[in-house]
Amino acid sequence: MQKRNLFLNKYYLKEYMTDQLELDKSQSTVNMYTDNVILFTEWCNQTNNSKFDPNMITTIDISDYRSYLQNIKHQKAGTINLKIMSLKS
Repeated sequence: MQKRNLFLNKYYLKEYMTDQLELDKSQSTVNMYTDNVILFTEWCNQTNNSKFDPNMITTIDISDYRSYLQNIKHQKAGTINLKIMSLKS
């Protein structure tokens, strides 16, 4: 995802990627997880009309995002679970 390079210096993504690599995740897995975090970040920014702050994320935000993916984006359960898992890692 080209957005990855634009977002790396924002929202602690460099640290996130480093942490995932230190947990012995493959580079492709780390890239996929990072891309999913970026999509969530963009959704939060649009939904909340404010700058994303990872310290302010609640379980309600995660639940709302799951609902958005299911009802608006019409994504399948496996895809949704992967995106949510990326956020929890």
